[in-house]
Amino acid sequence: MGRKRHDSQHVAEFGARGEELVTDRLRELGYDVQPGEVNGHDLVINGCLTCEVKVANLSRHAGRRTKYWQFCLYPHPGRNRPFSENVLILRCESDPPCHFVIPDLVIRPGLTKIDITSTDPWKYLGKWAQFREAWSVIDELRWYYENR
Repeated sequence: MGRKRHDSQHVAEFGARGEELVTDRLRELGYDVQPGEVNGHDLVINGCLTCEVKVANLSRHAGRRTKYWQFCLYPHPGRNRPFSENVLILRCESDPPCHFVIPDLVIRPGLTKIDITSTDPWKYLGKWAQFREAWSVIDELRWYYENR
């Protein structure tokens, strides 16, 4: 009663819906966004930046008393590190939704999860707070990769 489903189909549907909502937001901001299914990425932005989208609900994890947002970055088959996209977009299903737009350059090899340890992601002050709604990261990454 009242428990959330955690089966693989529900997780896949939840993730796909998150990708759709992030795609909509990126398009509102003027970006060209395509599904990256062919090359194993969630999205391709402006034809050149690969993007991984993670979405989470507020919940308890690993016996903690307080709820927080947890995003898992699992290794992908055939890759030498868990995260290989140019940009990671985390979407907290809060009201209103909150996004963290994180460049690959700050994601250390071997990182398997990111926690937003506040019940309100808009008030979160931790390590990832600087990337909250930081959509300009996409333009900065595009410039970086085109000019290196």
